[in-house]
Amino acid sequence: MKLRLSNIAARLSDMPMVCVAAALAAGILLGVRWQLPVWFAAAALALCCAMSYLCNRRRAGVAYAAAAVVIAGMMLPVLHAPAVNVPYGRRVVMRVEVLSEPAWRGDYAVAEGRITSWRDSGASRSADDKVRLWIGCDSVACGDRLLIEARLAERISRHADYSRAMHRRGYVGAVSVSGTNILYKESGAAGTLQSAAVGRIRALGLSESGGAVVEAMTTGSRAGITPELRRSYSRSGAAHVLAMSGLHLGIAAMAVNLLLAWLSLLHRGHIVRNVAAVAVIWLFAVAGGLSPSIVRAAIMFSILQLSLAASSSYSSLNALAATVFLMLIFDSSYLFDTGFQLSVSAVAGILLWGVPLCRRLRSGRRVVDALVATLVVSWCATLWTMPAVSHVFGYVSWVGTLISPAVMATATVIVAFGALAIVLPEGWLAAPLRFVLDNAARLQNGVAEMFGKEWCAADWRMDTCQMIAVYALFAAITLVLWSVDRKKKVTLPDYDDFIRY
Repeated sequence: MKLRLSNIAARLSDMPMVCVAAALAAGILLGVRWQLPVWFAAAALALCCAMSYLCNRRRAGVAYAAAAVVIAGMMLPVLHAPAVNVPYGRRVVMRVEVLSEPAWRGDYAVAEGRITSWRDSGASRSADDKVRLWIGCDSVACGDRLLIEARLAERISRHADYSRAMHRRGYVGAVSVSGTNILYKESGAAGTLQSAAVGRIRALGLSESGGAVVEAMTTGSRAGITPELRRSYSRSGAAHVLAMSGLHLGIAAMAVNLLLAWLSLLHRGHIVRNVAAVAVIWLFAVAGGLSPSIVRAAIMFSILQLSLAASSSYSSLNALAATVFLMLIFDSSYLFDTGFQLSVSAVAGILLWGVPLCRRLRSGRRVVDALVATLVVSWCATLWTMPAVSHVFGYVSWVGTLISPAVMATATVIVAFGALAIVLPEGWLAAPLRFVLDNAARLQNGVAEMFGKEWCAADWRMDTCQMIAVYALFAAITLVLWSVDRKKKVTLPDYDDFIRY
């Protein structure tokens, strides 16, 4: 077994967007740390582009091009910095749109909101400020449009690290919403489809804890998740299954691909299958409330589904990198978004480690291969999301990789049958759907509670540098595996057989 750099170069030449997206992400991180003047960064960018075009040597030209992408990434945080339209600390009347379902944290809830206009004593002024809503009443839902009298606080939380992280994600501040400062409320159309999906799930008559988990995983509504249940999922390393994200959209797409696999036997049947998979991805995203993280995941999996239809080598990983690049160009704060980090890391882990391992462990027996693929994919996804989970939730679960196959199995059942419960009409199917969903949710809750003890996780919150270092280690391991020059084995016929032939 030999290690050759030429093997890495050959792999990366088939995936150019991987290098481009990595350079852009590195530039964004540097730009957050050290902000360059726009005129200086623009001049350096123009110089690097010109040198890359004029350079006769290929390696030097690639180096200048990489430097240009890094400098462009350093400019993005400055260009995407939100302009605050509402004055801080002054009590004004503002119109606020609730963009996500409120998540309860005991006696209060948090949600994402946007201030669209405000006024104090004069005329109304337009605004477009993304804020964190601290809600103290249970009458606010996703899609509501509120007219409130409140103050915009620059500090989002009493924890300085959390406030800085939220500002990096594009939030300009926090606004408190209570029953006393709401002047007018209008239920918006954005929450109608999600409310209908929640109603279909509740009509099944599931148990309290089981219904809360099914609602969270199929509609994005986490109103019924208790703090104790949330803590159990966090410490067991399964917190990511409660937040509707790319994992759930990927399960829905996988279920459609499996159910419609027989279409590939028909003429142009693969086109119908891919179109159906993309349609289900977006239908599931609409049922989940079309929050920004769900929309990003839907775009990502739509591109990946189309790349799978192309059946070209490494097209899936290159398409993932292209999606990341376009999202960061559109808004560099996505790099610090929890849903974005979990979605990208899970998909990258599956494509980089899970798929090659499944191919090498293939035995030719469909049942065995399906079981092994489920275990390998779940382990890789859990391992690659562990640094991001530690960075966000402050836990490193020792048992997360051990219970991930069981959690992935129950999550697949919940998402697949939950989607059927939302789409299919009620009737004789209600009883079997209730039986399957309730038992799968109870089993998943039991696993989370069993392995959600104090000894099952370590209280360790990785900072940004530590998280980057772990992912850099994963990338280094991947490059080493890519550089391996495997010897091909050729079995020659026996000499006596050759003579007889």
